[in-house]
Amino acid sequence: MNNFIVFPNPNTGIFTVLNEGAENQTNIKVMDVKGRVVYNEAFLFNSNERKVIDINSFNSGVYVLLIESEGKLEQHRIIVNK
Repeated sequence: MNNFIVFPNPNTGIFTVLNEGAENQTNIKVMDVKGRVVYNEAFLFNSNERKVIDINSFNSGVYVLLIESEGKLEQHRIIVNK
């Protein structure tokens, strides 16, 4: 079960990650189709907290969002349309 919701998707390079789980240390990575990490941030995510991610400077396309929290890894596909 995923603890995080990502919206909107597709987006213009700016999207929100909502934590529906408990407070925890979280690492968020965005990777391009070649597997390169283009965004990486770690922070303490409170329960029901939202974090806005801005990858607007990157090209349109499909990206993979990896969210690591409490020893679990979630993967979301992000579509950027400009």
